Amino acid sequence: MKTLSKNPWIISLLLILLLAAWLTSGMLQAAPEKQQAKSDVTPAPKVRVRKIKPQSVTQSIILYGRTEPGRSSILRSELSGRITEIHFARGQRVNRNNSVIRLDLNDRDKQLSYVQARLAQHKLEYKGSQSLSIKGYQGKAKLAQSQADLKETEAQVAHLKKEIKNTLIRAPFDGVIYDQSVEIGDYVSEGEQLAEIIDLNPLIVRGDVSQQNIHSIFVNQKAKVTFSGNIKKTGTVKYVSSMSNPQTNTFRIEVYLDNPDLKLLAGLTTEIEIPLKEVNAIKISPALFSLDENGIIGIKWVKNNIVHFSTINIVKTEADGVWITAIDPEMEIITVGQAFVRKGDKVEAISEKLTKNDMRS
Repeated sequence: MKTLSKNPWIISLLLILLLAAWLTSGMLQAAPEKQQAKSDVTPAPKVRVRKIKPQSVTQSIILYGRTEPGRSSILRSELSGRITEIHFARGQRVNRNNSVIRLDLNDRDKQLSYVQARLAQHKLEYKGSQSLSIKGYQGKAKLAQSQADLKETEAQVAHLKKEIKNTLIRAPFDGVIYDQSVEIGDYVSEGEQLAEIIDLNPLIVRGDVSQQNIHSIFVNQKAKVTFSGNIKKTGTVKYVSSMSNPQTNTFRIEVYLDNPDLKLLAGLTTEIEIPLKEVNAIKISPALFSLDENGIIGIKWVKNNIVHFSTINIVKTEADGVWITAIDPEMEIITVGQAFVRKGDKVEAISEKLTKNDMRS
């Protein structure tokens, strides 16, 4: 103690060393805290985006249809008799008034010859009765009887001519023999079905339209029809139903297609596209669709590094993508990372023009 009292500088030195040790310990404790504060700052997530320029696209209604004959007719026998001739087989083309089937005359031609001879006789008798009646040699009753005989014979001639004509069944229009129900030698009754003819020109494509779209379709509207094998034809809407099907709540429409060579057949499934109007749209892959918190389908896009979510309005679909209405001309659609961000998040948007190395950095 005497030494310390004699040397006060030693006490000062000890105080300085203690103060330096205390300050050093405080700095060592502050360094980890500063490091922890720095680690609490999370960087904005990176997403890859693609800017797609809107294009003018025709908005259309797409339906699935089925082809049908333009018209069809059942050929029936107007007489009872036996089939003696069949001039066309199933699948063959016929022209209007072509003879398709013939029935046995059953002596109707001979009966007609006899009745025609009687008709000539009754004409002479009636003429003679007229002459005698004018001269007063014959009463009015005899004249009336001659006239009645003449009219009766004329009716018999007309009836037999009609029956002979009806033994020949003719095609009512140009078409194709679709079905044939009889063979040569068959006996048919009056009214029995013999064959069916269908007309494939024009060809009808039938489709069913929902209640939401029926007011956009009208008669004489153009329609594009696609067959299997990517065969495309353009037709015209010729019929729009005024009443929905009570079971499906859809409205029937008919599109007429010219088919002069009859290469398009009935019973084929088709796709009907009816153009409506031009809209600005972008084409994207369905893989870019996302769901929001409420399960609504839409797309996530970035503007000013902020994530936005918008529901989609599909204009039309194609094999390699979907056209949707353009939402914002400056929108950049998130193509990678949309599952890890939500609406309102701040992100670092990286254009697809950059390399993958840029994306990882």
